[in-house]
Amino acid sequence: MNIIEEIEKNIVGHFKCFPKVLGFEVVEKAGFTIVNSGLHSSMFNIVCNTHLEEWAKHQQNANLVENAFREEEAKLPWNQVFPDAYAEALLARSHYGEDFVAQKIKEVITHFNGQPFAWWVGPSCDPKWLGDILCENGFEKPSTEYAMVYDLAKFDKLSVSSNNMVIKRVATLNQLEHFIQVIEPYDVAARTFYSRLQDERMLKGSEESFVGYEDDTPVVISSLYVEDNVAGIFNLITQENKRGRGYGTQMMKYLMYDAYKSGAKHISLLASSDSAYRIYERLGFQVLALFGCFEWQA
Repeated sequence: MNIIEEIEKNIVGHFKCFPKVLGFEVVEKAGFTIVNSGLHSSMFNIVCNTHLEEWAKHQQNANLVENAFREEEAKLPWNQVFPDAYAEALLARSHYGEDFVAQKIKEVITHFNGQPFAWWVGPSCDPKWLGDILCENGFEKPSTEYAMVYDLAKFDKLSVSSNNMVIKRVATLNQLEHFIQVIEPYDVAARTFYSRLQDERMLKGSEESFVGYEDDTPVVISSLYVEDNVAGIFNLITQENKRGRGYGTQMMKYLMYDAYKSGAKHISLLASSDSAYRIYERLGFQVLALFGCFEWQA
């Protein structure tokens, strides 16, 4: 598995982690993964890990064989309908089209039953024209997310300083409330989602959350998901009235050090804006791939 595949695996793991812990619907089908929180939020309703090419080819082949069989059935006895050579030649000539992928997309839209959701398309997703079909079926023009990575072998722990902010790992329900207070203005569904964490033991796992405090006031949050050799930074949010003070950068360095101590070899993140991209680039992160986030607004 190359580093891009490892990062994609990490992102998919993050999407599934808390929903599984909290008992939300996580469907891992052949072809894609669906995370359905039942909330009116594309932050917590996700489709990802899409691999529809083989499915579509199989559907196309099956339809071609079935149609050819029906055409020949009236002409020939059963035992002469499909000699192996004829069947193989038919399958070799088959080419699948957009209609099969569009069919699966419509099934997913129906599955969410009127809720908004986001369909994440990564570099290994297929078919390669999946994004075009999503747009043709009513999804909004995608936002581009830069997948950036940092080699933790280069990390200098001396660069981690506390300034006037104290960072704490979320280990209590009171600290979880502080985490919710920062993320809630960006999506009101966040309180309902995270409020399912009623047992502090649920806060310890592959994904952990962090809160940065200025004079006991929560000002910045983030999450770190670690799987195998890759750590992923998610939900990095600074209170709007506290931006420009270096809190986000300080949280980043703290998480990089935490990932370094965990034994991860690389740490990754998704940058959705030019300003964020420049901050991460200054910290040594490099762009490795692009993701598209296609939103379905019911």
